[in-house]
Amino acid sequence: MFIWHEQSIRPIEGFAISARDRAFEHGLGLFETLRAERGVAPLLGRHLERLTRAAVALGIPLDPGRLPDADAVRALVAANRIDAAALVRITLTGGFDARAGSTLWMRAEPLAARETTPRVSVFVDSGVVASTDPLARFKTLNYWSRRIWHERAVALGCVDALVRSSDDGGFLEATRANLFVVDHGTLVTTSLDAAVVPGIARAVVLEIAARRGIETRLVESVPPEMLNQASEMFLTNAVRGVVSFGYCLGLSGAELREVACARAPGPITARIASDIEHILKKAEPY
Repeated sequence: MFIWHEQSIRPIEGFAISARDRAFEHGLGLFETLRAERGVAPLLGRHLERLTRAAVALGIPLDPGRLPDADAVRALVAANRIDAAALVRITLTGGFDARAGSTLWMRAEPLAARETTPRVSVFVDSGVVASTDPLARFKTLNYWSRRIWHERAVALGCVDALVRSSDDGGFLEATRANLFVVDHGTLVTTSLDAAVVPGIARAVVLEIAARRGIETRLVESVPPEMLNQASEMFLTNAVRGVVSFGYCLGLSGAELREVACARAPGPITARIASDIEHILKKAEPY
């Protein structure tokens, strides 16, 4: 495997991070995951902007001149001989202190084909996030709790797990995606005032909805009763685009139970999914 590091493509063998790096001692660091089609990543600029904002907010040293560009992504994908869709991950470690020592690198691997199943579900009896959590709005390397929640959901046969707000018990997002529901024809998602990651695909979906004249509403969290009556439900992230799901599953004792269901995909979801898929396959920045 080849990685991109310090403006060049190099074998991953021999790549090292200093033992002094705060990523090892405290889990400090940031990451971005995105999709490239035949070496082109239309949303790269948006991801780099988010990474830069987060680094400033969390005191992680980052020289903008060190960031990869479109040519770097293209060269990395080519070096790894990925002919179709690629998952690209950019990682920034915490460094020695707020001024120096961070390591920035990028890797790419073939994007696994999405499994087709007639029953796509999410798990709802999962983690709770506090509105005061200082890391909830960032893509940090301190990711263990969400990974545990996600892996538990997958073990139960679900595609992801929803995360609840400690304030009101409503749903904020999923462990690896933002949450959207269609309520009486209105597209609803969580406001960025809540403890959610400002998803790149989330922003694109809201832009698509505005162009298509689809009414939208931002909420502090999605109440369980709204989830129960939603006509459509879907998740978004910048790798998969839109993932429509028809079932929400929870636990009753040791048994899974269905707590909500919806059409998957419904007409609004299908239109948005088609638009965002077109954007992710564009040959130029979006």
